[in-house]
Amino acid sequence: MLSIRTKLNLISIIENYPTIGLDRLLIVFGVNVPNDANGNVPSRGNKANVLFEKLKTQGKAAGPLGKTFEEDVLQYVLDDFYNKNPERAAPVADFGEPEV
Repeated sequence: MLSIRTKLNLISIIENYPTIGLDRLLIVFGVNVPNDANGNVPSRGNKANVLFEKLKTQGKAAGPLGKTFEEDVLQYVLDDFYNKNPERAAPVADFGEPEV
């Protein structure tokens, strides 16, 4: 279970995604953010707030990637970061060749 502070930090990161990245994340996680009453497209901040509300209310529900919704969102953000910054990824341990 993620704390509210962790969820807020996660949403802070997501809110700074480019619009296409945020929209893609919302599509992957099935989060629908309708236009406002005047037909205006919601801002990135409004989209992030809708996702935050879903994290708070449905975080423990099953997510589309196989874990809980909140764990899946966290994993998505981490994967996105490491895919864009491979030099920041932790090195994989090399235990050598297995003994026969």
